[in-house]
Amino acid sequence: MLDRIFSNRISNLGLIFILLLYFTCWWFYKLNVLPGLHGDEAWVGLKAHDYQTQPIDRLSGMTYYTGILQSLVAQLSFKLFGIGVYQLRVPGAIVNFLSLIVIVSTFLYYKFYKEAVLFLSMLAASSLYVISARIAWEVNTFTLFFLAISFSSLIAIYTAVNKKRLLWVCLFWLANIFGSYNHIIYSCIGVAGFLGLLLWAVQRGAILNSKLLVLSGVNVFNVAAIFLLQRYNLNFIYLHLSYLPIYLVVLMFLEVLIYYRFSDTSVTIGFLPLKFNYFFTSILGLTFVFYHGVGFFDVLSQYKFILEAYSYECSLVFQTIFAIGAGLFAFFGARLLVNDLRASPTENTIFAYIVVCYLALLALYTTKNSLRYYLVIYAILCFYMAFKLDRKSRTLKIFIGSQLLTIILINAALLDVFTHDPIAVRAVDFRIGNGQEETSSAFLPKKPILDFLKNNHISKINYMCYPYFVEQPIKFYKLVSPWSESKNDSALIDYDYLKYGSGFLLIKSK
Repeated sequence: MLDRIFSNRISNLGLIFILLLYFTCWWFYKLNVLPGLHGDEAWVGLKAHDYQTQPIDRLSGMTYYTGILQSLVAQLSFKLFGIGVYQLRVPGAIVNFLSLIVIVSTFLYYKFYKEAVLFLSMLAASSLYVISARIAWEVNTFTLFFLAISFSSLIAIYTAVNKKRLLWVCLFWLANIFGSYNHIIYSCIGVAGFLGLLLWAVQRGAILNSKLLVLSGVNVFNVAAIFLLQRYNLNFIYLHLSYLPIYLVVLMFLEVLIYYRFSDTSVTIGFLPLKFNYFFTSILGLTFVFYHGVGFFDVLSQYKFILEAYSYECSLVFQTIFAIGAGLFAFFGARLLVNDLRASPTENTIFAYIVVCYLALLALYTTKNSLRYYLVIYAILCFYMAFKLDRKSRTLKIFIGSQLLTIILINAALLDVFTHDPIAVRAVDFRIGNGQEETSSAFLPKKPILDFLKNNHISKINYMCYPYFVEQPIKFYKLVSPWSESKNDSALIDYDYLKYGSGFLLIKSK
């Protein structure tokens, strides 16, 4: 049955349309209400508002390893639609949807209908991707977009004749430059691509195309330069900001010259015994499992991101089914990787080596288990598995069934949240990964606080909790819709971890 569905073009197009509609609903509906405005989002909004009246004062975001693209798109949104939470978040939803359009268009152009359906289905079965586009963080907004450009460019480079590759080569490099600037963790995929390519060639005794090697090597140089600039001398670019387009054009020109200087020849890079192959790739895989295995399984288990974003506590039944789905996803992904790593040298298994290298390199970039750090690895696994899953395999029914059940449960939880808004909640602390503490308090809806402050004309707030995640949203809301204040009225604010209600303790004081 599955084989008939996947081989039917009309059925595939219908499923693709339904899945795109699915993302549209969850990325745009009640965007200004749920989840509650996070402190980091509010910081971005305040910075974007400053940019409307003041020149850019920095090229780094909240940290040295993030850029200001999020603030710039928020500034554009404010300029076009006015200031507000919806306007702050809608660029993320739009950019992510455009990313899906780019990816799907690429799949359809090359007639990868089954792959398009599987990719969208796996993305739809991820609470991380269903929810993250609603949160105005730089990784949430641009990760899928730069992956989409890189994916489409690589396929075009691989299939285009030599004279038509120029645009795609430049797009690939630029996507990685801006992706790495947006958040340096994105550069991990570029480094993994280069190392995976070399590892595949060494392990297989394979012949590499020289242009592919140069393409990947130049990309690593670019992302390494971005890291060094961000870490040590980003101010240099800031002082010469007006010349940035010229720098980029000159850089692309020089790198294209290097790229075309190498003819389409073949390069052989050594050979290592098969035993070393198994040993080395096992070490790489175990490195990921040790540092990020539990954290990534938490992503696959879905409910912790639902808990973090909406303070929604899934039942034990839901958690168990989610865990089974996570186990099946991990099992199928691992099995496909192992099969490729054990495949004969004549088979094209480069992607598997790139994935394994990414898994290991992630631990060098960070040992933290923040859920958003797994956006890239989940997406590239979806790309990989979409191409590798055999539509004629009997076990594919089990995998697709688990994904459909996961989608149903995610929707059941989210519909409960959205249709019963405001839902009674409490602040919840929980652990992810290797014992890292996370909390749902930062995403609690702020309307109860705002109503309390407005009704009581509060001018001074004393925070019993860490103030940032409440104070920043209040500043942003006050900018959007100020209220009259009484100098004599103050309030105490804290999170409520015990009883269900607004999630806050709000006390008026003198």
